[in-house]
Amino acid sequence: MRSHSETFSRKADADRALTLIEAEVTRGAWIDPDRSKIRLADYAEVWITQRPGLRPRTVEIYKGR
Repeated sequence: MRSHSETFSRKADADRALTLIEAEVTRGAWIDPDRSKIRLADYAEVWITQRPGLRPRTVEIYKGR
């Protein structure tokens, strides 16, 4: 659960902001401002390369292919 840094005067504005953030999460582009400045997709790529024993199909699954 996160709170937004901005407050909204209308529910429609809050819903729009939430939709945009959810889209970023879905694309893997959302960056948690409290934790890091690295995108999840970039971190995942490093994480996978640090595990050389993974089978090729496992890597495909992890990459969403």
